Amino acid sequence: YAYIAPPQVQAKSICWQYFKQACSSIPDVKINESELSVTFPNRAQIKLYSGESYERMRGLYFDGCVSDEDDDIPQSAMNYVILPCLLDYSGWHCSMGTPKGRGTLYRNVQRAKTDDSRFCLVLRASTSGIIPKDDL
Repeated sequence: YAYIAPPQVQAKSICWQYFKQACSSIPDVKINESELSVTFPNRAQIKLYSGESYERMRGLYFDGCVSDEDDDIPQSAMNYVILPCLLDYSGWHCSMGTPKGRGTLYRNVQRAKTDDSRFCLVLRASTSGIIPKDDL
């Protein structure tokens, strides 16, 4: 599995501590700080990647991946590297982030609204209650 953010340092800042904390109590799990990867006893692995250095993913195989802040990841990364990494194993893809106008994330949401094979969840700050109204 892959977690992809525009630069790898952002991926690390966003979720590496969560991954380590969530997985540390699993017996025989291996956490590799230098590779930013977690390997489970069944040999499944999740690793953090950079959308900017997407060529480093070429030739890999993913059962699933999450890409964060898709509007900041080149579309060629998805088209020519990430999607082929998913196709061999019919992997899933979760796209998320904060929309920047009518970019990649916006287009993905629009496609999902009319395609029953896709799931779409939009959490607007103004209506979700996640951010207090005074802070908005």
